Amino acid sequence: MNVLNKIKEKYTIILFGFFLLICTLIYLSFIDENIYFIDNHLLVIEFKMTKELEKQYQSITIKRKELMDSLELELKVIENKIRTGDKELMDVYKYKLMDFKELSEEMEEKNSEVSAKFNDQVVTQLNQYVKEYALEHNAQFILGANGSGNLLYADEDYDKTKEVIVFVNKKYLGK
Repeated sequence: MNVLNKIKEKYTIILFGFFLLICTLIYLSFIDENIYFIDNHLLVIEFKMTKELEKQYQSITIKRKELMDSLELELKVIENKIRTGDKELMDVYKYKLMDFKELSEEMEEKNSEVSAKFNDQVVTQLNQYVKEYALEHNAQFILGANGSGNLLYADEDYDKTKEVIVFVNKKYLGK
């Protein structure tokens, strides 16, 4: 009887394993494969908000550069006067040069702050829109591909980059 119990036990384990396998296959066949990926870089570049903020950033940096250029020109004029013999301007030149260097560093810092602020605004808005897209399309996951190895391979059928770009730009424009 001992042998018969062992056979029943093995048979029960095999049946249970087979049952578990069948249940798993049935479950997997009913799962929606709503897993997509998007090219993060392309999404950011093609987002209308990015383009608008880039124009604002360029306008800000151009104005700052014009200010710095005019101060630099003023320094060169004073420098030329010093070279032609007007040594009394030496102290003025030193102070203006120090001010110029400080202002230059301040402008670079402010440009970096504006750039970081604009980038944060874009990322925050895109995250919200991508979440809305995922909810509207019953996506379980939207993976971001950025070319740095996060997503090494994905079937192109799951690439929703173009569709998401259209979606986020419509949302941004209030459509």
